[in-house]
Amino acid sequence: GSLKPSDRPGCVLHDITLGQERVPIPVVNTFDSSSPHWAPPPVPLKPRRDAQGRLTMEGVQWPQDPAQRAAAFVYTPGHIYGKGVPLPPPAPDQTARQLMSLNGGFLPYVSNQRLHAITELVVYESSPGTKSGVTGQDAAQSGVKYRLEVFRTENKGWGVRSWDRIPAGAFVCEFTGEVLTASAAEARGAHELDDSYSGAGEFDEYMFELALNGMSLHELLTGDKLDAAHHGREKVHESRQRDPAADAKAAQKLLKTAGLTEKDAKLCFHLDGKQAGSVARFINHSDEPNLSIAMVMYDHHDPRLAHLCLFAGHNIPPLTELTYDYGSDYRTKLLSDNYEHSRAFGSR
Repeated sequence: GSLKPSDRPGCVLHDITLGQERVPIPVVNTFDSSSPHWAPPPVPLKPRRDAQGRLTMEGVQWPQDPAQRAAAFVYTPGHIYGKGVPLPPPAPDQTARQLMSLNGGFLPYVSNQRLHAITELVVYESSPGTKSGVTGQDAAQSGVKYRLEVFRTENKGWGVRSWDRIPAGAFVCEFTGEVLTASAAEARGAHELDDSYSGAGEFDEYMFELALNGMSLHELLTGDKLDAAHHGREKVHESRQRDPAADAKAAQKLLKTAGLTEKDAKLCFHLDGKQAGSVARFINHSDEPNLSIAMVMYDHHDPRLAHLCLFAGHNIPPLTELTYDYGSDYRTKLLSDNYEHSRAFGSR
């Protein structure tokens, strides 16, 4: 028969997702409590739904015990929109031809839902519940399909690996969390400016700007960075030489598709995975990652709120630790001179 999470040696939690993903994701710790690498398992909580059916943190019962509270987070398969973040209208149904036009002339996924080479700033999937006969163009919205596990690493805290081989271009997971306005993100990060704060850097490790190829929509349109201080790293960093005219044209197309104006492009949002997030929040950084990032849209077409998704950068053998590059800001600002030490310390 197939292997169950409970069959794994060191399984300390059968399903960190609390049944919210298509497959259970166990937590495994093979170190015993006398080991310096041991840690109590994460404590997942379920998000609630508000009157409109949207995911929310309101009403979540956090543990009273300080140690449990420190390990607790809300496991959320989708975004939790904070105050002041506009709820985008649902994506219209697309024919195959319309979907190809949005994606630069071809469908985003080739056979078996593997991502085609990315040429556009975002990947448009078919809209949920599509009636137009488009199939196989919904990898990210379909959620986790590989049998992942969160495991205790020897020197980097928790990490993530897969029991299954993951083919190049396959969707692995989405980085979810609380979507915040720039001012709310700034307020959360403000106490870190105090050098005496013992947890300095921990918010930064989970929070970043929702950018497209490392740039805000406003910057793509105009070539100018917004004046507001940018808190958090821009995870999706430049992967090619920039062409300002092409950037502006691409940004205009994104806005037009979403029915937004250039004024709307000045609003930028941040994603915070510290209090709430998916299995992605346990994935470690590497300079030589095996996952790559793509910004994906499926339930709506607002490019300021695209989904940050992780795909296999190449074929990944079973039980190989999954990693992605946290971006240039992470290396310079967060790790600085302590880079080697911090890299060994790893996630959470």
